[in-house]
Amino acid sequence: MPNVLAFMNMKGGVGKTTLAVNVAHGIAKLHNKKTLLIDLDPQMNATEYCLSHEDLVDLLSGENIGSIFSALERRRGVIQMTMNQLFNASKKNRKETVEGIREVIDTLYLLPSHLRMWELDIRENKQVLLKLLEDIGDEYDYIVLDVPPTLSPYTHAALLAADFYIVPIKLDVLSIWGLEFFQAWVNNTTPPSGTSVAELLGVAANMVQGRRVAEEYAEKDLIGRGYGDALFETKIRNKADVHNALVSATDGKTLDSRFLLNRKDDHLPAQISSLTREIIERVEARNRAKEND
Repeated sequence: MPNVLAFMNMKGGVGKTTLAVNVAHGIAKLHNKKTLLIDLDPQMNATEYCLSHEDLVDLLSGENIGSIFSALERRRGVIQMTMNQLFNASKKNRKETVEGIREVIDTLYLLPSHLRMWELDIRENKQVLLKLLEDIGDEYDYIVLDVPPTLSPYTHAALLAADFYIVPIKLDVLSIWGLEFFQAWVNNTTPPSGTSVAELLGVAANMVQGRRVAEEYAEKDLIGRGYGDALFETKIRNKADVHNALVSATDGKTLDSRFLLNRKDDHLPAQISSLTREIIERVEARNRAKEND
């Protein structure tokens, strides 16, 4: 079975999607692991990051809500199955979802989101994502979930489907309080019979300015609250190149230029590489520990 990682946080503005996409890319490119990125966020940021302008327009131009929610819409011979259809799909259509997965680059694939996911009510169907991953089985080494920055039914569905979750934060007071509230919500979540909730794999410090007193204080506060072991050693700097990569995602440039590993920067590619390595090492260590139990 694949290792399923969810990038989750109840606070926006911490670079969650950027980190999820680029870690997925790092797992695929650097470690040659077949990786599926699933965009669970109706804002579609991960989808926009990974698709060309033409494919994005094609994805959004469904003729009516029925064709978007229920049917497998075919345009130019490509099945346009998105996450919104998945949450309204039968078991048969869940299996067909695999046909709608897009190849981004070698070994990296995307199951897109859709803006109209906001219109779906999945409160009684939170296990459908878990069922999809069971249907996919061993086709992927890693599955990365980009989850909305809210405590929503999509967050709940991801928590049930994932093996581990990663919380991206800024080193500031609001992010740390957000982490505490999110952890309290996870701890109070009761999974349905026969299922379990994901484990915290780690806390990733993102958008770090460097050598700021406030960030040093925030990191000490984080450690004091018991997150010292959870905090990844690698920190991702907040640099102009990250912004430039996001701009590249919408200006028609090649897909390769969008990923931080491919940016011409002294530090960002090395930081993404290092964080990806840490994540894989932790996953493998946890899996070995479970096997030995």
